[in-house]
Amino acid sequence: DREPRCRSVNPHELAQSICDSLSPQLIAQNVSAQIDMPTTQQMWVDRDMLRRAILNLVLNAIDAMPNGGQLTVAFRQNTDSDELKVIDTGEGIKEEAKSRLFEPFFTTKSNGTGLGLAIVYRITEAHGGEVVCGNNSTGGTEFTLRFPKYPAEAQS
Repeated sequence: DREPRCRSVNPHELAQSICDSLSPQLIAQNVSAQIDMPTTQQMWVDRDMLRRAILNLVLNAIDAMPNGGQLTVAFRQNTDSDELKVIDTGEGIKEEAKSRLFEPFFTTKSNGTGLGLAIVYRITEAHGGEVVCGNNSTGGTEFTLRFPKYPAEAQS
């Protein structure tokens, strides 16, 4: 519960460090992780807050694939925003749960606290961004975190 302390952050390095730290769990659950983004891109965000958001989404994705699957962390720069996506090949999110996903203490897991996605939402909102969630066409879930574009004054 603090204001973001933004600076230039390499999302590839951040995603790689998260996947590396979760490697034993990924291997144990037969989840293949792919980082789909250039190694040189930068975002203007609070590094620790973004790390927490990505970690929460990746852990949820792993939980959604108990029998294995594909986890993808992707990044794309648009004209007015930077988008970070966490995509899994799990069962997807039931329609009736979508409207409550970001409520604190709402969970569809038997052992969840219901705080992970609420934290992701709060972090993204604190940066002036938005979170979009949906099921992807091949099955599974796709979370997109949209952050305002890297400010011009920060590039100098």
